[in-house]
Amino acid sequence: MNFGTFQGPGPGLQPNNGFKRQLAFPVSTTWIAPVTTYYMIHCVGGGGSGGRGLGAQGGGAGGCAIKNRVLINQGTRLVITIGAGGAGVSSGFGNDAGATTVVGAGLTLRGGGGGGGVTGSPQNGGAGGSASGGDLNYQGGRGGIATRTTSHDCVGGGGGVSLWGADTRGGDATANGAGAYGGGGGAGGRGGDASATTTGTIGAGGHSTANGNDATNAIAAGPTLTGATVSYYLLSQSSNPATSVNPLADLTTPLSNSYAGDVATASSAGSGSSGSYSATTGNVQAWGGTGGGGGGGGTAGSGNAFIGGGSGGSNQNGASGNGGQGIVIITWMHPL
Repeated sequence: MNFGTFQGPGPGLQPNNGFKRQLAFPVSTTWIAPVTTYYMIHCVGGGGSGGRGLGAQGGGAGGCAIKNRVLINQGTRLVITIGAGGAGVSSGFGNDAGATTVVGAGLTLRGGGGGGGVTGSPQNGGAGGSASGGDLNYQGGRGGIATRTTSHDCVGGGGGVSLWGADTRGGDATANGAGAYGGGGGAGGRGGDASATTTGTIGAGGHSTANGNDATNAIAAGPTLTGATVSYYLLSQSSNPATSVNPLADLTTPLSNSYAGDVATASSAGSGSSGSYSATTGNVQAWGGTGGGGGGGGTAGSGNAFIGGGSGGSNQNGASGNGGQGIVIITWMHPL
């Protein structure tokens, strides 16, 4: 019998020749396998929140443990525990996130929670969560590092969940004469770095397959793929940034369509959002981290991450967003 091809080293689900169903678990529960067959399991920890203050570092993303193919008998119980994201802060250090675990059928999968970002320059960003128990175990992207050599704002971006083993760290920021705001990490590429000497600088968000573009004394455009700049695309591939999309509502292709936020406006969203110095950075719909926020908006800060990503740091005027919660996704084939 052809059992299809399961999670490969590249982005997206590979041809599977008969996956029957896919379920996402955003809350802790006990699940009973409905049939005897081969299952694939993704176990993602929560993301940490960024710090708030001058020189705030981004939060780290949750780790991702992937069980590629495991035979589970009908009626077997899996105990699923979902890690909470780190709560955003209005001052000081960000909060660590909780771990996500799947236990049962001889498995103990663990996606560790990402660390909260600290303040003060220079510091390391929040650590990415570890992962264990899977056939593939990917550490979450670390939060972006903020390095201040002047009194200007400087905040790192949040890390992204690494689904393919790529570096998905949040964008680093270096302020040397002007404000700098790192982009959020994507599911398959890091956030854009920002280095500023004469004008406020924003790094672009990471993509599911590409790094966010770096910026020096400029606002970086998002990654350009197949000849077009990708912006405003969510898991459903909606092109309307005002549309609220819940990635848990449709998981037909949950791992391949996490696009990057661009910098056309501060509300852009996707796998990793851009940084911003004029308004709160966009909320991220899945997998990615939010960019660092602050500066001219007065109350600007970083947006909320949704699934596993870390939130960016925020300057002294705003608050950091919440880190993304953990998640478990189970995919299975037709019964044997």
